[in-house]
Amino acid sequence: MMDGTSANVDVTAPGAIIALTLLFLKTESEVVASRLSIPQTHFDLQYVRPDFIMLRVIARNLIMWSRVQPSKDWVQSQVPEIVKTVTTNLGDEASDFDEIDTEALVQAYVNIVSGACISI
Repeated sequence: MMDGTSANVDVTAPGAIIALTLLFLKTESEVVASRLSIPQTHFDLQYVRPDFIMLRVIARNLIMWSRVQPSKDWVQSQVPEIVKTVTTNLGDEASDFDEIDTEALVQAYVNIVSGACISI
């Protein structure tokens, strides 16, 4: 769907992610799975909607089917370090997250864990 001169990714991304997943379902393709990676930096996380992160996690795990494991450790291994750090230290009063959008990181965490659980 075009929005002016560029495609509206809020409309096209979910369909594209699902189509890519179905094309490469259980193929163990590292190349395709790497294109569906979760952003690893706070800056990159600001530009991907949390629900799209969940779709990426599900898609990547359906492509890399043999790596899915029904364990808490595997689910936690899906979460990038930046997200783990902020969510585990959220209650610490000594932590200063004023310059970081903690709500976005918590939403990313919830969607990553949800996507991993759906994959199982």
